[in-house]
Amino acid sequence: MYYAFDKNNKRINVKYASSNTKYFCPECGEELLIRNGSINAHHFAHKKGSNCCIASDMSDWHIWWQNCFPDENQEIVVERNGKKRRADVVLGDTVIEFQKSSMSKEEFNNRNRFYISCGYKVIWVFDFIERNLSNYDCSEHKFIVKWRFSTLDDYSPYFSKNVSVFLHIGCKYVFGQEIQKLIKIKWKPNNSFKIFHSDGIDYNEDTFYK
Repeated sequence: MYYAFDKNNKRINVKYASSNTKYFCPECGEELLIRNGSINAHHFAHKKGSNCCIASDMSDWHIWWQNCFPDENQEIVVERNGKKRRADVVLGDTVIEFQKSSMSKEEFNNRNRFYISCGYKVIWVFDFIERNLSNYDCSEHKFIVKWRFSTLDDYSPYFSKNVSVFLHIGCKYVFGQEIQKLIKIKWKPNNSFKIFHSDGIDYNEDTFYK
């Protein structure tokens, strides 16, 4: 994580952190360590044995997406009835979460329910760059995808009204500008997510501001 709180509850980016100051996790409140590495970016980390659910390290893909947004919108703590969750990005009434690693359907559903109960809509972006999209049907903008995880097994109309799921499949260049290519998943009640549907639109980070 790249943001923590000091003893005065002031939010601090790790690049401005001092080794002589104590910093605390915005979600669990535990004291954090500052990790300075030549390979991984500087970040805050929990001490060994911590039970906090926040992962200390993030992939380069996750960092790149999160840094597409202003600092003040990154790693925002959402709280309701004493329960806290740290969202990757919060823009107005929308939470944006970037997910590269596998996630259980229980965790996916719990996060969605929590954010929705707090009055937010949720956008998920899954890293699908190195995964196989096969059997593309140009006429229907249809992909058949081998989804190895159970994350979306319980995705339903209840979630689809408030939750949008995108697969990040790569990028293309238009007039020398790199444009990220995402596919938006649409819910199909008959065969769940054995078939993912695209709406035929290329998305980039600017889309999330609209």
